[in-house]
Amino acid sequence: MVESAGLTWPVILSFSNLIFSSAIVITAFALLGYTVTRNYRSEVIRTFSVLLVCVLVVSGADIIIPRVESFPAVLIWLRVQWIGIALVPAGYLHFSDAVLRTTRHFSARRRLVVMASYVFSLILVVVALFTDALVYNGDYRPPVTHLRAGPLFPLFVAYFFSTATYGAWNVIRARRRCLTPTSRRRMAYLIGAFAAPGLGVFPYLLTSGLVERLSPVLILLLNMTANLAVGTMLVVMAYAVTYLGVLSADRIIKHDLIHYLLRGPLVGIVVIVVMLVIPRVEL
Repeated sequence: MVESAGLTWPVILSFSNLIFSSAIVITAFALLGYTVTRNYRSEVIRTFSVLLVCVLVVSGADIIIPRVESFPAVLIWLRVQWIGIALVPAGYLHFSDAVLRTTRHFSARRRLVVMASYVFSLILVVVALFTDALVYNGDYRPPVTHLRAGPLFPLFVAYFFSTATYGAWNVIRARRRCLTPTSRRRMAYLIGAFAAPGLGVFPYLLTSGLVERLSPVLILLLNMTANLAVGTMLVVMAYAVTYLGVLSADRIIKHDLIHYLLRGPLVGIVVIVVMLVIPRVEL
């Protein structure tokens, strides 16, 4: 039995989440470097970089929190994690607006909505960091430790899902305006992977409001499933946005991206997995 050997399902799932979070950090950082150095002048690339930074903050905190020993320090990192969580909705709107603008669909009102979303998200960041109105101290229950929902938490949930829905609709509109089957296919990939940053945030929204009603195993399973989906979808999103605004041939771009992923993130993930697994095997 797993329990008789000193290993419980929460411990196994927590360790698996640590591996997945490390893989996401490596992948997101590598994709950030790849997209920025290839075509930083593209507005789509710059807005995609915002989403990647949000994912880096959320997943990076997931790696640090299990290694923090004191509860006050854990609370600080949990609040820092909300920097990425609160900025994801604004990043969604900005990214979807940039994608729609590549099809020559311009709207001053949509740009104002994007600017307003950034202002509102920054206000939420300040509220999450320095007050208890959005989230407040939760229970220290390793391996599952989350902040509890404050009075403004339902407002953030509504804001998050409304911006994600509106952003997805913008990308769908962009696909409808594409003129060639190839561009429509790439835009379809982007639509399918558009939920990646949101999936990375969704478990924290769920556990902040229901942390006392869900079992640790279920919470860890949700996190692990979301991490696996986020890692895959980020690669698909990077594949789709790399083509936007680039004049190189498709086969050259695809060949370059695949080789970069094999020689960069994949090698880094293998090294991290070995570094994390070997000490456990030795014990």
